[in-house]
Amino acid sequence: MRRRNRLFLPLIASALLFSFGLTACGGGGGTKTSERLEKIKVTVAEGGNSNLILGQSVQLVPSVEGVTWESNKTDVATVSDSGLVQSVSVGSATITASKNGYQPGTISIKVDLERIQITAEATSVVKGQTITLTPNKEGVTWASSDQNIATVANGVVTGVNFGTATITASKDGFNPGSVEISVTRPAPTAVLDMVDAEHYAADGEWASSNDPTESPAYNKNNAPDGVCLAHFGGGDIETIRFSSNKAVKAELVLTIGYYYSIDDLTAVYHVKFNGADVTFPAQSYEAEDTTNYTFKPISFGELDLLADTNVLEIAMDENASRIPYMDNLEIYAAEAATITLVQAPQKDPVVVNQESITVAEGKTAQITSSMTGLSFKSASTAVATVDENGVVSGVKVGSTTISVSKDGYKTIRVPVTVTEVEGVIPVSIEGITGEGITTRTSQNLESPNNFIIDAFPADAVGTLSFNVETAGSYKMYMRCRASGGYSSTTTDDLATCMQIKVGDTNLTLTGTVSGNSFTDYLLGEVTLAAGQVTIEIKCLTAVPTINMFRFIPNA
Repeated sequence: MRRRNRLFLPLIASALLFSFGLTACGGGGGTKTSERLEKIKVTVAEGGNSNLILGQSVQLVPSVEGVTWESNKTDVATVSDSGLVQSVSVGSATITASKNGYQPGTISIKVDLERIQITAEATSVVKGQTITLTPNKEGVTWASSDQNIATVANGVVTGVNFGTATITASKDGFNPGSVEISVTRPAPTAVLDMVDAEHYAADGEWASSNDPTESPAYNKNNAPDGVCLAHFGGGDIETIRFSSNKAVKAELVLTIGYYYSIDDLTAVYHVKFNGADVTFPAQSYEAEDTTNYTFKPISFGELDLLADTNVLEIAMDENASRIPYMDNLEIYAAEAATITLVQAPQKDPVVVNQESITVAEGKTAQITSSMTGLSFKSASTAVATVDENGVVSGVKVGSTTISVSKDGYKTIRVPVTVTEVEGVIPVSIEGITGEGITTRTSQNLESPNNFIIDAFPADAVGTLSFNVETAGSYKMYMRCRASGGYSSTTTDDLATCMQIKVGDTNLTLTGTVSGNSFTDYLLGEVTLAAGQVTIEIKCLTAVPTINMFRFIPNA
């Protein structure tokens, strides 16, 4: 018996320990004791803030009574037995509330320096004028982020140039305070409508190819006054005149709008004021809306106004292909002045005896007038040319205008219609033969003469044959474009790039072929015998892209 008890007792002890272990470990779905403890919540008393200014205090409120308080950084913030937090230095501290039987609760306290507050008389100032800033602390130091825009001394801000600057007030022991100040223009002394300017196109007084009216005025509902100037081309000029009652400096500002961004407006506009070139500040234009153009100001700088009539001339660069629209001209005088628009001078028109002209290809017509000293210019020399005496020569079938001008008079335009004549001999390039010479069709030209030379190697000789029914004297034209193809800047000198022989006659070639449009060039006059005639073309360097030859009988 005694031996059996010794064996049984360890078994009972092991069973008890196993049973206790299951209970303590949560067997059967129980939870740990620590997980069942309530967590203390810590808040600030009503009206308080956990972000303190150095020197301030705040009362903390725990969710249970009888807690013990502790700060992890007593050099930043201390806490009393009653939960009153006192700020000590700048930084952050964690305050903990503890109590037996509860999970500790915490709250973060941030301590910062007091920020200087600035009261601004206004947040914008007119260039050259001042506003006053008042800080809530004495003895501050003032600074401007950009003294080229605004300066500050003792809280007085002076507008220097247009833009925005940040003005800061600093003092030891405080966070700096700041305010943004914009420097603006004053109300303009005068606003002139550019529609009242004198409009000159490169080929005379205004007649736009985009909108062929007397004036380039254009309705644009998002322009400041609903109307602007538009449809400019390279070489066009706008001239506006205004009077001032005194000699005074003034800034001239032009409002422009467009649907393309332009990096450098000084490369687009060439400005003269009272006859002198103006070097205005480099500026760009950024298109914000390609549908409803955004109108923005550009400055031509400060100029010296005369106590008389002043003349502003804005010329579009001859090579510019994109030129912004113009709206109003604003004038900002440096002192009180009276500025008034001077109406564009009224001119009598040039008088000619022909309201319109019809001329056949290869023929001439005369523009006559009782006036002397007239100048003539064709809008399209590919259709008709005109010499210094007003003799109009028909080049190819089509329509154009001849500008007739004289200083002090209003330019007029004479419509010209060029008609086809009987006996014209067209010679298509399609039938050319020669080693290495090839042709192809061109979508830019109408059938049946829509073939162009595709390849014409140097030293190659091309031959064309055509039939002449009526012997006689003919003007010979070559329809072509420059050898550069689609380049608008390529130029071919005829005498150095090719040789042409018609029958037994070697032509003396002169002039140049330029641009990427097919145009008729007069090569000279030739006498053709009836029957088969051969054209021989030799490439010296780079032959123009030829479409066809045309022989027009002389009268």
